Amino acid sequence: MIVEARESAVRGITFGPPQIELDKLRAWKNSIVERLAGGVSFLAKKRGVQVLTGRGYFENSTTLRVGNPGRAAIRQF
Repeated sequence: MIVEARESAVRGITFGPPQIELDKLRAWKNSIVERLAGGVSFLAKKRGVQVLTGRGYFENSTTLRVGNPGRAAIRQF
């Protein structure tokens, strides 16, 4: 996109250098991640899958610990 903008100067169309507003970019990214995660969670619940929310840690090759502040869930598989 930047290359095309530079090449358009030959035709009399010029643009300034790009500026990145990190707060807006992060907010946009977070909204996309939330929508995708919410959709996956909805589909899982609809199919009867127990959804655990938190940070997951593999204790070993058959044990998953999902921790939240103040509580943790252990799942064997």
